[in-house]
Amino acid sequence: MNPMADDGALESGYGSKTVPGDNLFNDFIQGEAVSAVVLAEARGERTHRDPGRVAMADGASPMPFSNLAIIERPPGNDTEDLVTEIRAFFGGRVCSCVSDQSGSSTMFSISRKLFFSGRR
Repeated sequence: MNPMADDGALESGYGSKTVPGDNLFNDFIQGEAVSAVVLAEARGERTHRDPGRVAMADGASPMPFSNLAIIERPPGNDTEDLVTEIRAFFGGRVCSCVSDQSGSSTMFSISRKLFFSGRR
């Protein structure tokens, strides 16, 4: 007897489809993604959001913390594509990225190289 309702894939606990309150760190990341885009739009800055994947706000600043990318789920096989997309969006300016890798908060900066603090 199978106690599961179906044999479908289990929810990962990350991304915009995760039920609020199921994963508090995911709730934080999703909230940061929305607020970064809304605040940047209010300031007239350029933004991009692919819900559940990445949110970016470009303050056109040489300071990395004004140029923000929030990765909304742990990067998987699309890491190289994601880095290329982030680099293209910011046009070579350094940015700060907030992400989650296996439950631990990770911040890194993208300039010519990708630097991770923590596990890769």
